[in-house]
Amino acid sequence: MATMVTTKPVVKSGAGGKVPGPNGNGSKRRNGHEFLQPDPQANRYRIGMWVALASIGMLFTALSSAYVVRAGAGGDWVDIRMPRVLLLSTALILVSSVTIEVSKRNLKASSLDGHSRWLLLTMLLGLAFLGSQLLAWKQLARQGLYLASNPTVLSFTY
Repeated sequence: MATMVTTKPVVKSGAGGKVPGPNGNGSKRRNGHEFLQPDPQANRYRIGMWVALASIGMLFTALSSAYVVRAGAGGDWVDIRMPRVLLLSTALILVSSVTIEVSKRNLKASSLDGHSRWLLLTMLLGLAFLGSQLLAWKQLARQGLYLASNPTVLSFTY
């Protein structure tokens, strides 16, 4: 026959006979408000974001150091001129990030017309960005520069 063992909670001296609550003083309330436990889901997302940022940072550092080592080691490294269309490309992608944010804010404000207009503008800017990237690669190809043929294709000078 099995016996059941029960234990009583340990009461610390000075606690007034109460079992310590989640905030350590025997109370389950803090400043008149119910004690809120941290959301474990939010902690998972926060940790995941830090891991992702650390991974991206390490990848950036590794690729940057590989670029510097390769540029210094090879005799076939030649500086090339950056196509000017890439400046337009950068401006387009920056403006599109602003328009997508405005679109998101319109959606939160329940302005579906504003959301649709800003989202359409964002998509047009994205297509213009892709077109400018295509023009830049065509300009590089006219110079005889391809990814497979030259290690300096991504080494632009202004």
